[in-house]
Amino acid sequence: MFSHEAQLTKQLYRYAANLTQQNGFTRDPNATDVANGFLNHGNYLAYGLAATTLWVLGIPHGFAVMHGKTRRGALVFDVADLVKDALVLPWAFYLCQRKNERTRLPSANPAKIHRT
Repeated sequence: MFSHEAQLTKQLYRYAANLTQQNGFTRDPNATDVANGFLNHGNYLAYGLAATTLWVLGIPHGFAVMHGKTRRGALVFDVADLVKDALVLPWAFYLCQRKNERTRLPSANPAKIHRT
């Protein structure tokens, strides 16, 4: 099941990257490109949201569904994965696309250069 989750996430990355014209995107938490930066920040927020939610609900974070054998506090990672795929991933690529649209060089038309 763990490998199916990884395959689905890779497919979602590929789909989102193609949809937002992020050609050649590779997920690398150490990379400095905009898309990976947004994903890193969003993932940290997802982990915090998951941990806080579990704590407020009184659910032990060690209770695990998928990450049980690989990580301490595994339920946090399980819950965060739901948020990451559903919210963080699409928003990261959308914001990356918007940032790229805003930072493109203006065309040679002088009328467009002076517009804000």
